[in-house]
Amino acid sequence: MCGRPVAEGSVFCSDCGSGGRYEFESGRAVYAYTGIMKEAMYRFKYLGRREYADVFADDAIRMWKRWLIAINPEVIIPVPMYGPKKKKRGYDQAEVFANKISERIHVPVRNDIIIRNENTIPMKGLSPGMRVNNVKNAFLIKESEVQFKRILVVDDIFTTGATINAVSGVLRNCFNCRVFGLYICTGIGDYRRGNGRSYM
Repeated sequence: MCGRPVAEGSVFCSDCGSGGRYEFESGRAVYAYTGIMKEAMYRFKYLGRREYADVFADDAIRMWKRWLIAINPEVIIPVPMYGPKKKKRGYDQAEVFANKISERIHVPVRNDIIIRNENTIPMKGLSPGMRVNNVKNAFLIKESEVQFKRILVVDDIFTTGATINAVSGVLRNCFNCRVFGLYICTGIGDYRRGNGRSYM
């Protein structure tokens, strides 16, 4: 279950219910990417408001503490930003959020396991298929000497899941592990059929 909001009476969103397969086992989102959260995420990502991560992490723990205990991750891996892009911005918002989650559940963050080796184009406006192709070969394992059985991958926004899916696939292939996803926001819509509202 990807963690996207579902219609009343439904168990799965349209993507998961129609057999859409993700490389991660299950995921959870803290907020829907609508209204005030769109403005908050813009400030968090582009205007240096890193302090927002404390609120995001507090809400994540309040909502998903039992789930986090149940999956019992050994390590938290933030979806990496392309190196030069991170240097220009000064921080990676997924990493900032991951560090705040780490402080609360006492699970280490590793940002040296996987790297983004391509400066992929922004996902906004791309079709689901184009999103998959955009990140198909964008991530590489940098450190493989350690072994993990349960990994929590953290990202800022989940729309179609193409990015976190690509990261999860690389991790699973390398470590033969279980992967879970946690994201600050999720979009709402039927993205596999091209009818959803794309917010990334």
